[in-house]
Amino acid sequence: MLLSPMVAAVLLWTPYRLAAAWPLFASMAGSFGFDLAYHFLIPGPDNVFTLEPDAWLVPFRVSAVLLGAVSGLGTLVGGSAVIMLWRSVSEALSTVGAARSRRASGTEAR
Repeated sequence: MLLSPMVAAVLLWTPYRLAAAWPLFASMAGSFGFDLAYHFLIPGPDNVFTLEPDAWLVPFRVSAVLLGAVSGLGTLVGGSAVIMLWRSVSEALSTVGAARSRRASGTEAR
């Protein structure tokens, strides 16, 4: 959950953008699932609803909500990166395919 987003962020600035978007999306979705499960769903010492009232209760709840929000936002960013890059690759491939078929059929503008 720590190394994968950093590697993906570096790779997003290279020609391997689509290959970087998938690990970014997967790691952020995993982080969001982990945060949601351990801070809100599974009873235990890290669940915001099962903590005993003390001085750190409010800061812990605020940080758990912020952590969930940031990982959820990262999941949305990773997912949108995958979709946008996938579309751009698909459009580029269809453009190349159309140009090749025009050349093969002899209908290319001269």
